[in-house]
Amino acid sequence: MQSFWFIHLLVQTESNGHSISTGRFDQYMYPFFQEDVNSEMLTREEAIELLECLWIKFTSLIKLRDEYYSTAFAGHPMFQNLTIGGVDADGNDACNELTELILVATGNIKVTQPTVSFRWHRGTPEKMKRLVVDVISKGLGMPGLFNDEVIIPMMLRKGTDPEEAWNYAILGCVEPIIAGKTDARPDIGYINIPKILEITLNNGHDPKTGRLVGVETGDPREWTSFEQLWDAFVRQMDHAVELLTRADRVAAGLHAELKPTPFSSALIDGCIESGKTMQEGGAVYNSGGIMGVGIGIATDSLEMVRKHVFENRDVSMDTLLDALSKDYEGYEELQARLQSDPSKYGNDIERVDFLA
Repeated sequence: MQSFWFIHLLVQTESNGHSISTGRFDQYMYPFFQEDVNSEMLTREEAIELLECLWIKFTSLIKLRDEYYSTAFAGHPMFQNLTIGGVDADGNDACNELTELILVATGNIKVTQPTVSFRWHRGTPEKMKRLVVDVISKGLGMPGLFNDEVIIPMMLRKGTDPEEAWNYAILGCVEPIIAGKTDARPDIGYINIPKILEITLNNGHDPKTGRLVGVETGDPREWTSFEQLWDAFVRQMDHAVELLTRADRVAAGLHAELKPTPFSSALIDGCIESGKTMQEGGAVYNSGGIMGVGIGIATDSLEMVRKHVFENRDVSMDTLLDALSKDYEGYEELQARLQSDPSKYGNDIERVDFLA
């Protein structure tokens, strides 16, 4: 455990660490736990206390943040994700006694770090399921549940070696990786989805500045179906993703040149073999994610346009665009009607939830 903690601190320090995954902690630590228990060097109670002490160590790591981030990330989480449970290479349940003690320690100590993630599958023992639910019931928001039956096939679709997909762990909030083989940037940037819809409704222009910031997808007043709006929206989304991806390539290139991480890279398969750091593409797997922000708002907005402009036809596109350009000033009745319409995301309306 001391060796584990030194390594974790070094990784955090070298990279100004954020979203550092510990991998499948209950799998690689179990042999050491089992050896100490079998030799009577360690009791079950002592093991739980050691885990609780380690959890406090995790929670002691913190970053100085500005006022905005202190508000947005209340509690100053570091997203140190620790994965337990799941299956082994043969598809059998991999839970062990250490898995159980980790859940007990998490429920006892009630700290915010590490973020414990539990891999759930059809063969998860009933006893473990009940313990997981009991810890969740304490209001900690942990452990997070991850479905092996969904994620392992997804890992295969992403190009993971079939011999390794079963061994995924969670990084950051929810991103599955192969620990020790992946240079994962869980968040390369954010896309404001409602803003993209606004740009779509203004033919690629930002109504605040008048500048062309997207692609010209046509005058919405000429559209006769929701499908035309959807196609234009997807084109604007693709354009935004491409811009963000380009920006990430520039940042990654600068990191490779100016701020590589040799210590962390030495822990990742592929880097020593290729003589390249993670930033230079040395890892076996490289991945990055984009955060789509405002899905609920965008969904509600799209549904209101679909329902009232294209289906019921009780509001014209010209009227809607004029109301939006004036922030509903003079259109208060229309605003109230749209706001009170129950066809919104999360109201168990299948077509709206499917739209999201």
